[in-house]
Amino acid sequence: MNQILKIIRWEFINRVKTKLFLITTFVLPLFIGGVLYLPALLMDIEPENEAHIGLVYSKKILPLIDRFKERFSEELEDGVISEEEFKDNIKSHHRKGHHKLKGNR
Repeated sequence: MNQILKIIRWEFINRVKTKLFLITTFVLPLFIGGVLYLPALLMDIEPENEAHIGLVYSKKILPLIDRFKERFSEELEDGVISEEEFKDNIKSHHRKGHHKLKGNR
């Protein structure tokens, strides 16, 4: 029985001394914790600048736009403007850009 305990002790000490054991025991849990905590930390950071964008869409996807408006109703400026007015907004930097949404064909 004494010999078995010596073998177990020797094997344990040899395993614990390896770099892989130390990395997987201490560094890997810290890395995983950081990866899990980072998204929560980034979500709390407020953007410094807000960008105004415009959506250009066809009437085919109006139900999708309505659902989008329901979800982001507090943050949206709703309105229909002409193409010329839209181009002027982009030139005057009132809008930072636009995104064109295409409907199903």
